Amino acid sequence: MKASILAAAVAAMCLAGAAQAKDAADSRFAVTTGIVSQHLGGDKPLNVNLTDAPAGAQVESDRSDEGAALGFSWFVNRNIAIELWGASRFDADTEIDMENAPDIGVSRYRTRPLVLSAQYHFTQLGDRVTPYVGLGVHHTKVDGEWFNPAFGGAHDFRISDGTGVAATLGLDVNLSKNWFVRGDVRYLRWNSDVQLDNMRSDADMHSLIYGVSAGMRF
Repeated sequence: MKASILAAAVAAMCLAGAAQAKDAADSRFAVTTGIVSQHLGGDKPLNVNLTDAPAGAQVESDRSDEGAALGFSWFVNRNIAIELWGASRFDADTEIDMENAPDIGVSRYRTRPLVLSAQYHFTQLGDRVTPYVGLGVHHTKVDGEWFNPAFGGAHDFRISDGTGVAATLGLDVNLSKNWFVRGDVRYLRWNSDVQLDNMRSDADMHSLIYGVSAGMRF
């Protein structure tokens, strides 16, 4: 009798797991929202050199910032998805760190990425944890350019938007048939034209974006 009850319980658990897996497989869309942290790398749009500066002064560039992100995915099948993902604006600035005085802002700009990618989800590894990889393109909008007019008066400071390759590595942890949490890392690379008055240059830039989000399938 006990053996029969145990066998029935095991069978029920297997059927429930299979039903959950089927429900997840039947979900064709997913939406995610969460927080992200961007870390810019590559060329700096402006190289600031100090001349006749007070002792102890040094140039500092803060190219890391946090924001919010939103993603929408369409699952072609159980493994392949197309994702459109975007984030809020990230600030990047350069300032002169004064030892015994307030810091002096030199320049500032903002970036906002939008990514379209194809993903492969390794659903065959199990129903609880699903790693995935993605590859696609991004368009990063650059705005809010500012250069301190105290350094020689008003300046025409511009950085062009950039388009380039985007790669993603992520992991989904399923909480139920519809809800999951996601951790991911995105690598974006692009080239921007930089203009400061009559001086022009190219900046080969890239960013690493770490994210944690909550998602729902439907």
